[in-house]
Amino acid sequence: MPRRYLSHLLTVIAVALLTGLAVTKPAAAPGRWMAGDFHQHSTFTDGAFPTDQVLIKGFEYGLGWAANSEHGGSGYRDGQDRAWSDPKAYPQNPIKGDKKLIERKVKQGGEEKTVSLQVMWRWQSLSEYAWNIIQRVRRDKPDNLAATGLEWSVPSHEHCSVGVVAQDATPIAEFEYRFDRGDEDSSGGPDGRWTGKSFENDHAKAVAGVAWMQRNHPDSGWVVFAHPERASAYTVADFRDFHDAGPTVVFGFEGLPGHQRSADRGGYKERAVGQGTYGGAGFYIAEVGGLWDALLGEGRHWWTFVSSDFHSLNGDFWPGQYAKTWTWVQDGDGDGRYTLADIPGGLRSGNTFCVHGDLIDRLDFRVEGQKRHATMGGTLEAKKGKPVEVKIRFRSPATSAAGEAPQVRAVQLISGEVGDRAPKFLPDGKTPNPAYADDRNPTAKVVALYQGKDLKKAADGWYETPTFKLRKLDRDLYFRIRGTNLAPGTANETDARGNPLPDSLMPAEAESERTANALRDLWFYSNPVFVTAN
Repeated sequence: MPRRYLSHLLTVIAVALLTGLAVTKPAAAPGRWMAGDFHQHSTFTDGAFPTDQVLIKGFEYGLGWAANSEHGGSGYRDGQDRAWSDPKAYPQNPIKGDKKLIERKVKQGGEEKTVSLQVMWRWQSLSEYAWNIIQRVRRDKPDNLAATGLEWSVPSHEHCSVGVVAQDATPIAEFEYRFDRGDEDSSGGPDGRWTGKSFENDHAKAVAGVAWMQRNHPDSGWVVFAHPERASAYTVADFRDFHDAGPTVVFGFEGLPGHQRSADRGGYKERAVGQGTYGGAGFYIAEVGGLWDALLGEGRHWWTFVSSDFHSLNGDFWPGQYAKTWTWVQDGDGDGRYTLADIPGGLRSGNTFCVHGDLIDRLDFRVEGQKRHATMGGTLEAKKGKPVEVKIRFRSPATSAAGEAPQVRAVQLISGEVGDRAPKFLPDGKTPNPAYADDRNPTAKVVALYQGKDLKKAADGWYETPTFKLRKLDRDLYFRIRGTNLAPGTANETDARGNPLPDSLMPAEAESERTANALRDLWFYSNPVFVTAN
């Protein structure tokens, strides 16, 4: 090589090293933990407080983002508790679409009377009224992220938290108009342009709604099923159908329901799958080897979340006061500002944990092997026959929202095997495959229980458990953890292995007793880490 070219090449390399241009692997986007809430209600539907007050209360209790997610269908009140039919509030009738009246009892002149009130279809209140309130909250709380969501009344099923990050509320309004089982409007929405609506309200329509979201908003939308056990309205086959139809928008459910201060914790009664909650969690995630483990055992990226489902102070905590979904959110454009556009990707990643009562506010749960590691929602590619290690570190805040000093007393490490997904039909393409409806994973089990002296506090204030060591990896696996402030064998709360017992063992009538029960029995749940043996 001629000397002048060699000299030039050395100069380029030197400059590149000095300026950082020689880095061949892009640096990971900066990120931070952010608490959020999918699911809350205001006077637009059946909530007791104005929309902006509910959102702002959640931010005051530490939420970084929150979605106002009212029921679909229709409502007779606005976001400030005024009837759409009130001529003082609305001198001219603002309601569009097909006319529908409902009977309601109201106080007039000191007497209670039954009156007919015209409802507004939810698509209109979403796009023309709720959106304006969201903009006002964003201006008042610029450091927090307020979103417009929907509690979808799923055709032939129950409820689901849905959202789309967009420039306006048109996408979520159109979704509600087309696919909510309570929306009977046939007008075609604004200007009649939403044509082709089906009124069948069956499972096929629900799957079509998911497919619509996947087709139109694959990166900016979410479909997270709410209190899935409550009405026994979902099966594992349903979840498999939804996940297959929307692999990037359907990524989990509220494994821990809201209504944690209700007479039946979580609002779960005998009709619910499992006949109630277990340490505040639904049966689908509380049962080791049950439905959630069955989905994870197929390698599905199906995550668990928690929401407040706030309606009123009679049975509910304020958003963020008791329930928090903590998600690792990355700053997508690296400008140092986090926006709503960053939220769906964080949720989809699975790098999330759920917590009650601020039991923890940070979690570092990872699996390591061959100088690599994976965290929640990720997959560690490891060599077959080689060792892997599971490491757990967490932090509890000095004071919870309830003014208490939470303390984790037990952590369970749960593991299960990962196999192939079961096809919906047998090879003939017509006969249903029984495995597709199987909601068990018999390989899932508690592989380690850490308590007492196992939970060591480090100099930085974090706690850590002993490292779990798997000497020889011989199959595909996943790991998940859960922890509690209760010691194993706590009467009516946990069994000897630390598993949660039915909350029905601790009945409470008075609101103070219900609150005390919820604050005494705290849990956190992680999402899984997958390990592939190559």
